Amino acid sequence: MSARNLPYLVGAFMLVPLVLWIGLWAFVLPGPKYGTELPLAVALGLVSLPLVTWFYLASLGMVANSIEDANAYEEARHPLVRRMVAVLPGAALSIGLVSLPALLWVGEAWYLTPVPLLVATAIAWAIRKGEAARLLDQRSAKGERVQMLPLLAAIAKGGAQFAGKLLFLLPVIGPWLREGLCGSNRDKGYFALTLLLGAILAVMIFGYPALIVTALTATLLAFVFITFTVLG
Repeated sequence: MSARNLPYLVGAFMLVPLVLWIGLWAFVLPGPKYGTELPLAVALGLVSLPLVTWFYLASLGMVANSIEDANAYEEARHPLVRRMVAVLPGAALSIGLVSLPALLWVGEAWYLTPVPLLVATAIAWAIRKGEAARLLDQRSAKGERVQMLPLLAAIAKGGAQFAGKLLFLLPVIGPWLREGLCGSNRDKGYFALTLLLGAILAVMIFGYPALIVTALTATLLAFVFITFTVLG
């Protein structure tokens, strides 16, 4: 797997808590949903999603290009990311257009219904101008390369490998970790099952603090796994 995918994997992982929270808020937690009683605010929030997505993808793309020793201002090289960026202006306009009849249907004042469409138009224009500015910055850079991020990636890889070797030297825990991380698929399955059962027992015994510690530990392990998968 190419190292350029590392920022996108980390970015996707960082969105997991948000996705889980939205799922719990929408389908699990009972009662009225604060904020949804204002249809105009909901429509404005939806039309702003393409702009937020563009900022997120543009930032990850700059890091990915730098890791690959390419111009940070170039268009993202990942084909899926390029396609997503290309459809964002149209997505903003589509959401704005759909909001017109939707707001009228829920009884919003007629003079407020065009507001989301106007905001969506401004967002679509801003995304296009942003991509044009990126192209201008790329041309003005004249092929300069950002070398710091590849160096940091190499340092992170070396540090992770060194820390892993130290953990493997620990008595009892070291061999267990080695079998779980470097052993057969069966060993890895038992290792994952042991961690899951241990986390469940810790939460049952110690309660909420154990849940927080487990979540933080899982976050650290996920970043280590992503790093070893991409850079290893």
